Amino acid sequence: MASRGVIARVGRRQSGVGLLGMCGNGLDISRQYATSPQLKTEDVSGNSDKAPTTSSTQSSESPSAPSATTKTQLPIPKVKQIIDPTYDPYAPIRQQAANDANKSLAELGGVSLWKAKLVLKFMQLFRMDIEENQAAPVAGRNYMQLCKAQGYHNPEAKEFGASAKFYYEHMGLTPSLSQSFQISALHIWMLLVRMRALPDKYANAYEQALVDGIFLDLEKRMVNEYKIKSNRLINNTLKEFNLQLRGSVLAYDEGLMADDTVLGAAIWRNIFGGKKDVNMAKLAIMVRYVRTHIFVLEKMSDFDFGVGRFVFFPPWIEHNPDTVLRYQPPPLPSTYIFPGYVSKFRRDN
Repeated sequence: MASRGVIARVGRRQSGVGLLGMCGNGLDISRQYATSPQLKTEDVSGNSDKAPTTSSTQSSESPSAPSATTKTQLPIPKVKQIIDPTYDPYAPIRQQAANDANKSLAELGGVSLWKAKLVLKFMQLFRMDIEENQAAPVAGRNYMQLCKAQGYHNPEAKEFGASAKFYYEHMGLTPSLSQSFQISALHIWMLLVRMRALPDKYANAYEQALVDGIFLDLEKRMVNEYKIKSNRLINNTLKEFNLQLRGSVLAYDEGLMADDTVLGAAIWRNIFGGKKDVNMAKLAIMVRYVRTHIFVLEKMSDFDFGVGRFVFFPPWIEHNPDTVLRYQPPPLPSTYIFPGYVSKFRRDN
């Protein structure tokens, strides 16, 4: 069982070596612009030519002989500003949270005060553990849907979702049930890493709820979307996916505790199918994507993670840990689950 200290140490290993050191941000600008036909000339003194040379103004010397007083300069690449550093998508929510500092989670969810108190009395009467019971709706439904959506592929749909479009079009992966499961498995593993840091009693409940939710959904998809009617084929496929999930979790764990090279190798085998012609820049993007998510999860408290406040940020945005933190929903104003009941999960991380 991993401790919070281990997660903290690994989660902060953002710069790293290996793939990130070799590929940086996954862009080789020098190679991108080395073959550009549009070149500028600049005097050694620094004065740029403001107009192209025409046939009437050309020197009588051979045009193939470059001038000794000029040098070739590559055009400045246009860098797309992906994230506005001053933009806070949750600014209105933060202001509202300050106004609702004394409300419970049930009240914030729109449950009337008398219903929330009634539910709390019922659960206390039957000695139900509230934190353990919220694992099913949070991990088995909310977090399961988040993992599923990352690489979701409906064989009858003509278009992909935003995240799936990134993997299938930008990353060049082939859409299929097996490929979408591998993408989901990577995100499942990242959540499992954080769940292990919860108290042991609740960690098991959250992990089981997440895995159960994924495989129940897979079974429904095979019947409804892929029109598979053979129970034997469905069961065999689920067993195969179960083995793949176990293997990928072990491989990603090894990469998490080692370095970017080991983690990149695990992603290469599972996400990219171990293809020899894989683009290393794309692999580096995925390594940074995983490392940054581990960083974000380590920063989140047990309480906010336990009630479902975590979301995956889009894989195509700039993977800057200090920037992506603002894309997480703000912490809830209080640790009250029901009126008068304080959660057992810790607020500090």
